[in-house]
Amino acid sequence: MMPPSGQRRRNSLTNSSSPPRTVALGLEYDGAVFHGFQRQVGVPTVQETLERALSGVADTPVRVAVAGRTDAGVHATGQVVSFRTTAVRSEDSWRRGTNALMRGAGGIGAGAVGVVWARQVERSFHARFSALSRRYAYVYLEADTEPVLLRGRVTWAREELDAGVMHRAAQHLLGERDFSAFRAAACDSNTPFRRVDAVSVARHGRQVVFDIEANAFLQHMVRN
Repeated sequence: MMPPSGQRRRNSLTNSSSPPRTVALGLEYDGAVFHGFQRQVGVPTVQETLERALSGVADTPVRVAVAGRTDAGVHATGQVVSFRTTAVRSEDSWRRGTNALMRGAGGIGAGAVGVVWARQVERSFHARFSALSRRYAYVYLEADTEPVLLRGRVTWAREELDAGVMHRAAQHLLGERDFSAFRAAACDSNTPFRRVDAVSVARHGRQVVFDIEANAFLQHMVRN
């Protein structure tokens, strides 16, 4: 007896007998329209938007692990997530299919998340626990009036900043330290120790960029 047509389609998309494989994705997203990366009840998040589209491509529920959870309003140019699935897809299908579903979904997050690349990786790979470091850049714009087109992309500085002094002061953050004074009261990390590997403050015309890389960050460790 032939199975129903819907069942034939599902079997052609998902091979439940194949061993789970791990897929990693590189993302970029506009954090201004989301309440952070992590799923939350009743508000749009990057994770919810991405997982809904991935589940559509896989034809089965997908849950992702992320290298670093970003807060509301934080953008990403190189966020990494990973997930395990028995669905058999090409790397290009994961990228193009997920992007198409996110763009076509409508709503506040439509077009605000993009999969830049997709790779099948070692089964043991985990976006959070395999990450060697995380890197953030914060951009200040010196201007007489608050920027309109760059709102949500830069921090407005009414007066000229001394990038040289800021850079020298920032070097005191280097190394492994107790960052208890920098963490949010609600931070759930088991330890306040983090290792800052690189930090710089540099001027680019009217913009001053604060760039910091660490093995991990506490909640609000830098943004406060």
